[in-house]
Amino acid sequence: MERGSRVQWIGAATVLIAAFLFSCSFSGDESFSAKVSSSSHQSSSSVWNGETFTDPRDGKVYKIVNYGENNIWFAERLDIKKHNDPYTSDEATVACPIGWRIPSLEEFNNVSLILKEEIKNFTALTWWTFSEETFFGIKFEEIGYTQRSGGSYSILCKECSSSNNCYYGAVYGDDLIDDRDSQNPQIYKTVIIGTQTWMARNLNYNTPDSRCYNDSITYCDKYGRLYSWATAMDLTPYYNNHESNVTPLQRQGICPNGWHLPSWDEWNTLVTYVGRKHGERTGGKILKARDWYYSSYYNSSPSIDYYGFSALPGGCYESDSRRFQSENYNGYWWTASEHKLYEPNDAYMCYMSIEFDYVNDLFPYKSDLYSVRCVKDE
Repeated sequence: MERGSRVQWIGAATVLIAAFLFSCSFSGDESFSAKVSSSSHQSSSSVWNGETFTDPRDGKVYKIVNYGENNIWFAERLDIKKHNDPYTSDEATVACPIGWRIPSLEEFNNVSLILKEEIKNFTALTWWTFSEETFFGIKFEEIGYTQRSGGSYSILCKECSSSNNCYYGAVYGDDLIDDRDSQNPQIYKTVIIGTQTWMARNLNYNTPDSRCYNDSITYCDKYGRLYSWATAMDLTPYYNNHESNVTPLQRQGICPNGWHLPSWDEWNTLVTYVGRKHGERTGGKILKARDWYYSSYYNSSPSIDYYGFSALPGGCYESDSRRFQSENYNGYWWTASEHKLYEPNDAYMCYMSIEFDYVNDLFPYKSDLYSVRCVKDE
């Protein structure tokens, strides 16, 4: 796929990874103490009524308690590592099962007095939580809590109240309704990341020359459709082999009105923003969907999907070999930017892989078929 040496990194970002990755020691630095609001809580006896949750990853059964609508918690600390070992920050962000997450500081505050009674040794342990794009540990005491800036801590999982609620830093825009295909209208969630608003899944607009992976509609439903560069740009197939001289700036292409095919610079803006927030070369890890498969064999780690971007490994169709490939392994997205340096039939594409945590770019043949993500017009 890399076609020789024509590979570039996407933007180097200022490294703030030290703020995101903590040391592995259990005791962290104490940064401040705060009083826990208790006006809305009353001491009560155990509220566990026999409900349990079975973690599908290892079959372990956990007691769960319901403290009200959309407020379901583990009644035991997570033990996916076994022996109740604490978790580093990297481990913590992806430790809870799918459909569960680390609670925010505010959520901990709201139920802390009940949890003290419900969970053995609750106040003796330091728990992972998050707030404003930062993960940190908190230890509850009789008069409040102490926040710690680093260390390895225990985890108490909270059920997501909705699919939107499972992403730590997600800010959602209005849903995008695309009814151009009357036989299959599409509704897309949108996410605001930095100064940009992106579709939260791949475009699934049916054009005559687009294809589903393996020509199966099931893959279109999951990954969206695959397009040549000319199709993605809303140009004739002639421009898959010739330079278009079309400016990539806010080129609508086949995106809905008010949205456009992102240029290479706009993808770079996204990845640079993520890098500044979470550490250089982590863009793929932060933007990939949580169920993106990974293997310790490769130099990658579990994905976080922090902003709800939910990138998936939808694969591609390679025009020279005439075959679909890389589904469940790589995800590829066209940009509106032609390469021009070598060949008139090349354009920039961004991709994420099972093999690494960053976002890379290539300039493949325009006749190859890749996914499309649209970004909102400014």
